[in-house]
Amino acid sequence: MTETFDHIIVGGGSSGCVAAARLASEGGAKVLLLEAGYSNRHPLLDMPPGIFKMINGSKFMRYHHTTPQAHLDGRVHDMTPPGLSVSGSSKNEGGEKFLDFIEKELMPSLEKQYRANGMIILEGHSSGGIIASYAAATRPAFRFVLSLDLPAHLGDNWIPQHMMSRTEKMASTPLRYVSLESRFGWNDSTWGLFTKAAPKNWRLARQKLDHESHVSLPFVGLYLGLRTLFEDYQINAAPQSPTTRTLAYYRDMEKSWGYPVIPPAGLIRQVIEDLGIEGQSKPASDAYRLLVDGYGAPSDSAEWKKLLSDLAKQPPLTETVEGLLATPAPRISDARQFVGEWRGADWINEEDKHEIRLRLRDSAGVLAGEWVSYPEPGVEIVQKLTYLKVVPNGLDFGFMNGMRPRGMLLHEGKFDGDVLKGLMRFGGVRLVRPPGMPGPPTVRFELRKT
Repeated sequence: MTETFDHIIVGGGSSGCVAAARLASEGGAKVLLLEAGYSNRHPLLDMPPGIFKMINGSKFMRYHHTTPQAHLDGRVHDMTPPGLSVSGSSKNEGGEKFLDFIEKELMPSLEKQYRANGMIILEGHSSGGIIASYAAATRPAFRFVLSLDLPAHLGDNWIPQHMMSRTEKMASTPLRYVSLESRFGWNDSTWGLFTKAAPKNWRLARQKLDHESHVSLPFVGLYLGLRTLFEDYQINAAPQSPTTRTLAYYRDMEKSWGYPVIPPAGLIRQVIEDLGIEGQSKPASDAYRLLVDGYGAPSDSAEWKKLLSDLAKQPPLTETVEGLLATPAPRISDARQFVGEWRGADWINEEDKHEIRLRLRDSAGVLAGEWVSYPEPGVEIVQKLTYLKVVPNGLDFGFMNGMRPRGMLLHEGKFDGDVLKGLMRFGGVRLVRPPGMPGPPTVRFELRKT
């Protein structure tokens, strides 16, 4: 008997199954979906315990295989490194050739086309974690490796043994390795020995995610793993002040990464703008060159060049953020009268005052302290003072602005009887406002020692 179909789809992968379902359900078509394999009329397929019989090399299972790929030299078992058997595979599979392809062809192409700057991550889940960890153990080119639910127990801890071997053979090459685990993973004692033997320039992390399953782990694991691998690269990890230290932080990372590190493009742009506000012409120009070298000329390069040209024509600031931060704290012998807690208020409008406190203390012979504000009932904000200077009949103090512009919020106080009063201003920056826009509001403060 001959049976006819409206559509024949070859391949029951994710795309083939979706196409067949859509054609059958939405169009009412009669669809034939062909997939490689044997008949499903086998008793083991209907018995839950049958999985244990089929999983090791069964003709019904397609685990750890791809179809032979012409552009990958016809390889099939690309997830298995040589010397380890995974779910019935031989110990002489194509994992080494697969890594050759990634290292010698794919990675150079990524560097050339996408300016990867060396930050290429090899990530693997389950059997993929085996080949990823094997690459970390044997190839110095793979410096960022994320392993998700690695079955580390296979082959009597075959992968951990190779990882331990790298601590001796490639100790000088930096490595960042993260293992996130649910069902499988390292055992505690082996991981402890590994981290103890690892060189100081390696960054290793391991976390057990008990609330995830082997199947669900990749979804949250990719995010957590990447965040852990690059936690020191994130914008918030870099020092914000003085601004000249921000890019220097990434230059210093070369020691642990093994090659020059290009900061995030968005951060470089912010730094250029902040350096301009601080009157730092040469560092701003250097930062722009770094942006171009790392990411190519930006589409708004004409605007950046004009900004830098205008900045170069301006006179340097006589008061800089770096200079303010470098001001030595007063010796306690010169500032003893200020030690204690001061209470008062600051305001822009007389009818809208906010409670403030100034806490000053003796810290190893010099004056130190905090500024405390209460912008709303029950809300307390504490700022460490980074600038203190005793002046005739008063005290100047300040802390870095918590947002841009990264200037110093300077409070310049004079005594009026027993009250320390004055104004707050931005220090170390040049604020240029557009024509017609009013200047910053005047902030006043008063404090009395309790």
